[in-house]
Amino acid sequence: MRHTRINTGYRKPSDRNNHNNRRMKRAARKWSFWAVSALFVLIVGISVFSMTAKAKSSAGMDETLYYTSYTIRSGETLWSICEDHADPDHYKNTKEYFKTVIELNQISDTEYIESGNHLVLPYYK
Repeated sequence: MRHTRINTGYRKPSDRNNHNNRRMKRAARKWSFWAVSALFVLIVGISVFSMTAKAKSSAGMDETLYYTSYTIRSGETLWSICEDHADPDHYKNTKEYFKTVIELNQISDTEYIESGNHLVLPYYK
């Protein structure tokens, strides 16, 4: 003979505790998922926004650092090129810009630059 259990709506205390425990664990998993997701979005957002190179000009406007390729012409020296391209709003003097160009282009001997070669020059816009 088979016994059929009739649902009376009554649960034993142990059944109620198990049900509440499962519900609390499920809620904790949902909360953890959203907390980790929010943290991930926050970290990615901070990383993306910290990658932009910004500088302030003397007028207080935001400017971005760019680079351009420059072809050396006959008779030019590295110093004369730097004198023509140094921006007084962003560099104290030509010497500071000169040092930046040397480092950027990895030049070890500035006496022997040749016409037709290319330099990378920084500028702000």
